[in-house]
Amino acid sequence: MGYASKIIAFFKKCWSVIRKIWQAVVKFADIVHQLESICRTIGNATNAIAVAVKDGNNILETVIQEGEMRTETSQVVEAGEVASDVEQEYCYTK
Repeated sequence: MGYASKIIAFFKKCWSVIRKIWQAVVKFADIVHQLESICRTIGNATNAIAVAVKDGNNILETVIQEGEMRTETSQVVEAGEVASDVEQEYCYTK
C-alpha cells in the first residue's frame, strides 16, 4: 500500500506541474493576443495618418493649382489692361 500512495503522490505532483505549465502557456497566448491587438491598432492608426497626409497633399495641390490659375488669370487681366492702355494711348491719340 505504501507504493500505491507514493505513485499517486507522484502523479499528483506531475499533474500539478503540467497544470502550471498549461496556465503559463495560456497566459503567454493571452499576452501574444494582446500584442497582436496593439499592433493592429497601431497599424490602423498608421493607415489613418497616411490617408490624412495623402488627403492633405491633395488639398495642398488643389490650392496650389488654384493659386497658379489665379496668377495666370491676373496676368491675363494685367496683359489686357496693358493692351487697352497701349491701344488708347497710340490708337486714339493719333
